[in-house]
Amino acid sequence: MSTMTAAHTKTRRPGYIAQVGLDFGTAYSKCVVRDVGAGGARVVEGGLDGEPYLFPSSVYYRNGEFSGGVQTGSLELPFAKVLLATLARNRPLDSRTMPWQAVLRPEPIKRAKAGAAWMLAALLREAQKLACLMMPGFGSQHDDLLYVNMCVPVDDMQDHHTREVFEDVLKSAWRLATQQQSDISSAEMAEMCFLYPEVAANVQAFLKSGFANHEWGNPFFLTDVGAGTADQSYFIPTLGLEALTFLSSLVESLGSSQIEKRCADMLVQNGRPEHSATMKAIRAFKEGRGSLRNEAQTVFARVVGELQHEMGKITSHTVSQGRSRLTQEGQQIHNQFGHTRVLFAGGGIRDLPYRDGVLNSFDQSWHLTPDSIELPRPNDLLRASGAQVPDEWFRRLTVAYGLSFMRQDLQKITLPNQLPNLPPAPALMQHGNGRCRACGRPTVFGDDYCYTHQ
Repeated sequence: MSTMTAAHTKTRRPGYIAQVGLDFGTAYSKCVVRDVGAGGARVVEGGLDGEPYLFPSSVYYRNGEFSGGVQTGSLELPFAKVLLATLARNRPLDSRTMPWQAVLRPEPIKRAKAGAAWMLAALLREAQKLACLMMPGFGSQHDDLLYVNMCVPVDDMQDHHTREVFEDVLKSAWRLATQQQSDISSAEMAEMCFLYPEVAANVQAFLKSGFANHEWGNPFFLTDVGAGTADQSYFIPTLGLEALTFLSSLVESLGSSQIEKRCADMLVQNGRPEHSATMKAIRAFKEGRGSLRNEAQTVFARVVGELQHEMGKITSHTVSQGRSRLTQEGQQIHNQFGHTRVLFAGGGIRDLPYRDGVLNSFDQSWHLTPDSIELPRPNDLLRASGAQVPDEWFRRLTVAYGLSFMRQDLQKITLPNQLPNLPPAPALMQHGNGRCRACGRPTVFGDDYCYTHQ
């Protein structure tokens, strides 16, 4: 692909602009390409069989080298996003990132950034192919431009070092994908590669999909559930929808894959061959595609109840934090909290444990029954072929879709740690050592007992 810069050159046609929305997910990544000139966006495909819009957030390693695609004999290193945040914050590896341990020496953060850059570069190359399909000849001129907006959790955006790590990885991936290594200034690179809070990208998708007709003057509580994590944010639109002020945010490893993982852990010893097969059977049952024996159904109900309880606890925490910060000129806005609306997004959203866990928390903690809102389907998002996007795809594409708009069209963001006169947030950790005294399983917020033994 020809080198792309913002420098003016004489061309046979006006330069093309492709805006890529890159949802760097915990387990899977998604990508949408927008033709800025002609309008309209399409989904990058070529990922999983049956779900081609999903690309594993995995790096592949063979003979001392990283790659973004599967090769014969290569080692799969999953959860690249989790690894970056873990190392940036000097936290120990967990079971998800442990496969990386053998390949991170001697410079763990440098090695992790290199691996993640290869993974994202492979996805951006697929985005370039789609841009060529949408805009024939894209990349053949110096003024054909590829912009990338990538999401990170609000919590990671607030941490300066973690944010820098993700910025470095995105810029490296852009250089690898476009074969642009040196002749571009740091200012141009900053324009090409932009980080945006994940939950704000979801809000952007709501705004651009026609939801802006609703009243936006009051607070919103958004829960985005993916395969790996549940992300929550409490925010309020300001300046006539031109800005979003985030009052609180929280990310926990309570994504939908926890259902099958916890069930399998109870039914089969982890590490045995049957564990993987059990997870697949539980996942099929969860998605309405299979049946389970009585014992497994009992365990399934127990796990869903446990996750519902944990979702209620993190909802109570995130809302309490946001409510304490809902101020205007130093005065509490009592009536605004009562008009909070609840937004749900993400491919992992289901009534139990997620919607019910969130809404029950509002009812039990504040005696509120907020309006519950789902994302309307936009009319400008199509498959790579130009066909309609299936309904079951779109819930997992909202972030990538929201990121597919030019940077100047995205809402300005105020993060929780940027608020003036910030009152102290309620403590997240409460008591206990983080494991159930009865069964030894991890507990939410360090409680002494898990949901089952409370």
